[in-house]
Amino acid sequence: MITAIDAERVQTILYDCLSFASPQPDMERVRAFITEVVQPRLRTDLFDEVMVDGRGNLLARKRGKAG
Repeated sequence: MITAIDAERVQTILYDCLSFASPQPDMERVRAFITEVVQPRLRTDLFDEVMVDGRGNLLARKRGKAG
């Protein structure tokens, strides 16, 4: 099943992410933002997996069709 992407929702998420002040020395604050704000907003019906790795990187995977 293909799910339509809500352009307004994507714009809001991008705006929130890009407007977040993230001075590089404060990576714990950046990791917390990713875990608490960004990750919960990713729709699991669009991705097969959404996770944060041990370094704080947000990973979202969408598998292609087999065959």
